Amino acid sequence: MKDIVFWVELVSAVLLIIIILLQPKTSSGMGSMAGEDSSALTTKRGGEQVIHRITIVLAFIFAISAFLYHIV
Repeated sequence: MKDIVFWVELVSAVLLIIIILLQPKTSSGMGSMAGEDSSALTTKRGGEQVIHRITIVLAFIFAISAFLYHIV
Protein backbone atom coordinates (compact mmCIF):
# COMPACT_ATOMS: atom_id res chain seq x y z
CA MET A 1 0.00 0.00 0.00
CA LYS A 2 2.80 2.39 0.89
CA ASP A 3 4.45 1.76 -2.50
CA ILE A 4 1.27 2.71 -4.36
CA VAL A 5 0.89 5.92 -2.35
CA PHE A 6 4.56 6.73 -2.97
CA TRP A 7 4.16 6.40 -6.74
CA VAL A 8 0.95 8.43 -6.75
CA GLU A 9 2.77 11.17 -4.83
CA LEU A 10 5.77 11.06 -7.15
CA VAL A 11 3.72 11.19 -10.36
CA SER A 12 1.45 13.94 -9.04
CA ALA A 13 4.49 15.98 -7.98
CA VAL A 14 6.07 15.76 -11.42
CA LEU A 15 2.79 16.56 -13.17
CA LEU A 16 2.17 19.46 -10.80
CA ILE A 17 5.58 20.95 -11.62
CA ILE A 18 4.93 20.59 -15.35
CA ILE A 19 1.43 22.10 -15.21
CA ILE A 20 2.62 25.04 -13.12
CA LEU A 21 5.33 25.76 -15.67
CA LEU A 22 2.70 25.66 -18.45
CA GLN A 23 0.55 28.35 -16.84
CA PRO A 24 0.58 31.72 -18.60
CA LYS A 25 2.59 34.42 -16.93
CA THR A 26 0.84 37.45 -15.51
CA SER A 27 2.62 40.74 -15.10
CA SER A 28 0.74 41.75 -11.95
CA GLY A 29 2.82 39.82 -9.40
CA MET A 30 2.68 41.07 -5.84
CA GLY A 31 1.84 44.59 -6.99
CA SER A 32 -1.79 43.64 -7.55
CA MET A 33 -2.21 43.10 -3.82
CA ALA A 34 -1.39 46.76 -3.22
CA GLY A 35 -3.80 47.96 -5.89
CA GLU A 36 -1.19 48.79 -8.49
CA ASP A 37 -2.68 46.64 -11.24
CA SER A 38 -6.19 47.06 -12.62
CA SER A 39 -6.25 43.68 -14.39
CA ALA A 40 -6.48 41.71 -11.12
CA LEU A 41 -10.23 41.18 -11.51
CA THR A 42 -10.19 39.45 -14.90
CA THR A 43 -11.63 35.97 -15.32
CA LYS A 44 -9.83 32.94 -16.70
CA ARG A 45 -11.19 31.60 -19.99
CA GLY A 46 -10.58 28.64 -22.24
CA GLY A 47 -7.29 26.83 -21.88
CA GLU A 48 -6.17 29.02 -19.00
CA GLN A 49 -9.17 27.93 -16.95
CA VAL A 50 -8.56 24.25 -17.75
CA ILE A 51 -4.91 24.50 -16.68
CA HIS A 52 -5.97 26.30 -13.51
CA ARG A 53 -8.45 23.56 -12.58
CA ILE A 54 -5.96 20.78 -13.37
CA THR A 55 -3.47 22.52 -11.08
CA ILE A 56 -6.00 22.54 -8.24
CA VAL A 57 -6.83 18.86 -8.71
CA LEU A 58 -3.16 17.83 -8.88
CA ALA A 59 -2.33 19.88 -5.79
CA PHE A 60 -5.18 18.19 -3.92
CA ILE A 61 -4.03 14.71 -5.03
CA PHE A 62 -0.45 15.54 -4.04
CA ALA A 63 -1.48 16.81 -0.58
CA ILE A 64 -3.68 13.79 0.12
CA SER A 65 -1.05 11.32 -1.05
CA ALA A 66 1.65 13.04 1.03
CA PHE A 67 -0.61 12.85 4.07
CA LEU A 68 -1.45 9.19 3.44
CA TYR A 69 2.19 8.29 2.90
CA HIS A 70 3.05 9.36 6.42
CA ILE A 71 -0.04 7.77 7.96
CA VAL A 72 0.29 4.32 6.33
